[in-house]
Amino acid sequence: MNLSHLDRDVANIALEGRGTRLAFLRESGFVPWPDAMTYIAECERRINDEAVFGPPHLLLSAPPLCGVGSVLREIERRGALGSGRKRRAVIVDGLLTFSEARLTHLISVVLEAAGGRPRSSIEGEQQALRAIRDAGTRLLLVRKVDQLPDKQIKQLVRYLHALSVRGDFHLGLTSSTPDVRVLAGDADLAARTRVFEFKAWPQALWVVEVVEAALRRYPLRQASPVTPELMTVLFGPTRGLPGGVFGMLKAAAAHAIESGAEHITADTLRAAEPPFSSIVTRRQAKGTGS
Repeated sequence: MNLSHLDRDVANIALEGRGTRLAFLRESGFVPWPDAMTYIAECERRINDEAVFGPPHLLLSAPPLCGVGSVLREIERRGALGSGRKRRAVIVDGLLTFSEARLTHLISVVLEAAGGRPRSSIEGEQQALRAIRDAGTRLLLVRKVDQLPDKQIKQLVRYLHALSVRGDFHLGLTSSTPDVRVLAGDADLAARTRVFEFKAWPQALWVVEVVEAALRRYPLRQASPVTPELMTVLFGPTRGLPGGVFGMLKAAAAHAIESGAEHITADTLRAAEPPFSSIVTRRQAKGTGS
């Protein structure tokens, strides 16, 4: 069986049964794309460098379906590489109330990620700060801070900034809104934060290269040529948002495995039910009504 269209490790998986291949597809690795790699490089500087020149914190602004979750997981994975079980980068997922951002909660997340003490053993901020230093954390990735009310957002971000100074770690905040209101009203914090923004992909040459790289990560037994028709169908419902593009490709790959087609075509993309279809439908309906 010729599997030269796949990366070497994926080719081995393609020889396995349907269940193994579908499981690998769900958990398959990060596919690099330019903006994501630029952001990851900045995060890695803060994870690995003792001294960071320029703003110590990062704010990533990106609308839904821009692949923020997979990018943060890749940063956390890279931060876990090395000796021991320490986690130099830790994700704290969406916060619903300011109380969830209190240091004792944040540190408990860090410690559990590092295989350390249970959260019930943390008493007070001083002990928690010592714990986060002992866990080796250099970058705390706090996701979707913009879902709090404006007043709580400002309170949260100032609180985290103050703690980062005392605990000697940097912040990587994410916002699902295209503005940077999480920094509004705090000029000092704004000056200490570098802002990134993920946007929809242009239909340019490098996008084709990224799609081809993604296809090499899906354990299909036949090659999937990237034709103009496939790109047109792919970029229609996803609007070029990277998380949407990868989600649609994975859904099509799963369909190809389950149906026995073993490769992705424009028709496969049309037949697959992407996991984000309801979100896209709502976004399209909202855009039509405005």
